[in-house]
Amino acid sequence: MSLESAIKKATSSELTEDDWGQLLDIVDLVKSNPDEYITESISVVKSRLNSGNANVILRTITLIDFLAENCGAMMKGEISKKSFVNDNLVKLVQDNHTHNNVKHFQRLEEKLSIHV
Repeated sequence: MSLESAIKKATSSELTEDDWGQLLDIVDLVKSNPDEYITESISVVKSRLNSGNANVILRTITLIDFLAENCGAMMKGEISKKSFVNDNLVKLVQDNHTHNNVKHFQRLEEKLSIHV
């Protein structure tokens, strides 16, 4: 399975809770070739954050946290870039059209230190 397919499966709109097995599979895949897969995973994650579907966004936020915690310094560096945070996460929290469940998702607010 491709990385993009794995991320789409783990962040499916049909999921109402996180699938830890799928998240671990994604981590293993990224760690198998970080030079290629970190950039690709960030690209797919950005598109999933812009989906407009609360379930997809919530699963994607969990995936971001999981990638940051398990894929090393290179991944943390990409996720913590000002452009990624501001253009994706802060924008998501500040958007009036973002579902309240997403805005008040505890981990997102804590990580960004944003009050909505």
